[in-house]
Amino acid sequence: MTGRPRERPRGRRYLDDVGPLVDAIPPGRALTYGDVAELTGWGAARAVGAVMAQHGHELPWWRVVRADGSLPAGLLPRARLHWAEEGTPVLRGGDAVDLARARWDPGPGAEPGAHPGAHPGADAGEAQGGRKPPRPSGCCGSVRP
Repeated sequence: MTGRPRERPRGRRYLDDVGPLVDAIPPGRALTYGDVAELTGWGAARAVGAVMAQHGHELPWWRVVRADGSLPAGLLPRARLHWAEEGTPVLRGGDAVDLARARWDPGPGAEPGAHPGAHPGADAGEAQGGRKPPRPSGCCGSVRP
């Protein structure tokens, strides 16, 4: 691959890549928008956020959070209910997921683009966009369901 960014996915096609991964996040666990982007092989956290904003009602949206574990303020009241129901570890005050304890590790085969919802042909260089080092243990730390 040339290292150039792939064409940005559009609409339903991107949901078809992101949706299976978000659906696979177990109750009480979370991934960041960046984690989802990396695992699907698109490498665009903002695009994941856009899909979640448009189609989140179809998915467990409260399990996909910002890099600091937070969500937009308007989503917090409902997210807190889901987090409490699922036993998701949260930071003091309950305004953000404690990613050190709740980040999900999809396990073996969690290389960028290797998840069932991944874009075909994704590779680590494209998924990371050359901007950040790989996460330990596949993608997302060592927390397992």
